[in-house]
Amino acid sequence: MHWMPATALKLFESEMKRINDEGQKLISDLLRGDVDAFMRERHKALVADLNVMYAQLGGQGQVPESVITKAEESLRGRLRRAQVANFMPKLSYSTISFARIDNDMVSPWARPTRSLRTSPISRARP
Repeated sequence: MHWMPATALKLFESEMKRINDEGQKLISDLLRGDVDAFMRERHKALVADLNVMYAQLGGQGQVPESVITKAEESLRGRLRRAQVANFMPKLSYSTISFARIDNDMVSPWARPTRSLRTSPISRARP
């Protein structure tokens, strides 16, 4: 949990959107909108990399074609999901406010104090 003043929320969200948009543009530029063409262009390099890893793990000969096919299907699916993915984590917000309570046995400071005490900022002492 991290504390943030309400006035900084719009700036924070616009920065999150900017970073996500940058990630989407990188993926879009890399794939040029065609995952299958991207995969075809890199097929030989992928097979070569798989064979190197296979040999490093003690495999004899070449990686079986069935393994290459599964690796390509997995990579193709991951790339398609990346085209529409949100690169930033999902957030949830909790509002902390003080309520005026006419009871000497109740303190309105408990939740804000606990929140600030558990914040990484409060633990980062020199």
